[in-house]
Amino acid sequence: ATGASYQSSDEVANMALRRAHADNLELARRSLERHEVEDRDFCSITMAIDSSLLPEAKKRIAEFRRELMVFLESGAKKDQVYHLSVSLYPVTKK
Repeated sequence: ATGASYQSSDEVANMALRRAHADNLELARRSLERHEVEDRDFCSITMAIDSSLLPEAKKRIAEFRRELMVFLESGAKKDQVYHLSVSLYPVTKK
């Protein structure tokens, strides 16, 4: 652990960031095959939403990620490295 935390600015769309997200999705896919269910957590939900609430949803997701990171990194014995990905995206076609 370096103690460093990195974050891209919000609403950034560039090729390097897209590749990083794609790589993370591939790591998640591999985890489904390689890791026992006790060592991972995957879930999803599909919902009909009011899209005007998306800015607040993004804010809440960012707060959740930060809070969970602080909680998990507070443990005395850091014996594993984990990756958390949260995705919220449309499945409807305009």
